[in-house]
Amino acid sequence: MSLSLPRALRVPELLQNIMEECDDRSNQQNVLVCKLWSETGLDLLWYKVTDLKRFLELFGKLKGRCRDADYKIEFDYAYRPSPASWRRFEKVYQTRIHIFSISYSDNQWIPALKTLATTRSNSAILPGLHTLEWNKVYGLGLGESALMFMHNSVHRFALIQSEPVPNPATLDDFTSFCEEVGSRMPFLSTLRLVIESQAEYQAPILALTRQLPNLEHLSIPPFEDPSEIPIGLGDKSLLCLEVLPMDQVSKYPFSSTLNISDPSTITLFSCLRELELHCSYDFAITFFQNVTSPGNIQRIALHSNWPETSDAVRNLIQCIAPRASQLTSFVLNFCNRKYEVLNSLLA
Repeated sequence: MSLSLPRALRVPELLQNIMEECDDRSNQQNVLVCKLWSETGLDLLWYKVTDLKRFLELFGKLKGRCRDADYKIEFDYAYRPSPASWRRFEKVYQTRIHIFSISYSDNQWIPALKTLATTRSNSAILPGLHTLEWNKVYGLGLGESALMFMHNSVHRFALIQSEPVPNPATLDDFTSFCEEVGSRMPFLSTLRLVIESQAEYQAPILALTRQLPNLEHLSIPPFEDPSEIPIGLGDKSLLCLEVLPMDQVSKYPFSSTLNISDPSTITLFSCLRELELHCSYDFAITFFQNVTSPGNIQRIALHSNWPETSDAVRNLIQCIAPRASQLTSFVLNFCNRKYEVLNSLLA
């Protein structure tokens, strides 16, 4: 450590607070100052990884080649990652990465990821990881690249499909993927599935969520009739439920049907604290009529793409108002118009 540095800049906690205000380019220079600055700077630079190419290049040089089928470029390693490159990664970078948030629009990196998977050891690639966000599945089942980054210390997982997939994963492939997610990350507290709402996906999603005893926050795609999931999960201690909007990748704009054959036998989400639904107001009314303890809910946001009538709004408020006594935030959206009705509910 350089003795010429002011004492304040040799205090790790203070140094970290200062470097947190610096951009990546500045911290790339900071790591060259001394060992303490290097350790602190590297911790910040690699805490969250969003650039898959930058991560893959830690193991060796990438080489692009043109695919014969569509003339797009895909990347693999010019030489297989060596044991020495793995030792360097394990010594310098491995334990610093805590958030792995990867988004890429094409499967151009799959060859490099497959090569990486064949050279890794059996231990976790990123043992300090607590949050994994992956772009989408490619119908590879147990061959999905995201699986090699999963382990039982990951507590938050998001599968995000930013655009429609020409050939969505088959039911068997998606089911096997969900089974592996539950097996490799059994202590998930947050599960966010921003994917195309294939009706047959409900069963594997339900099976996955029931595997997760610590699950508190769940986001699911807008199935036209999502009855299977809320009924199947009604007894879980969820704190936050979100039915997502997927106008661009889903054939259904929002949930509009909830089929409960015998409401007296259903107990839905007695611990629920937050609820956000993209659905018709009729769906929302049926949902609230079957929530066991809506008095625990503190935040509600309901979004409908339909021009809901004044009667529908009135019926919805009359349904919720006497049930949600602890409500602190209530937002209604329909036809791109927002209405704050909290004051009328609390009156």
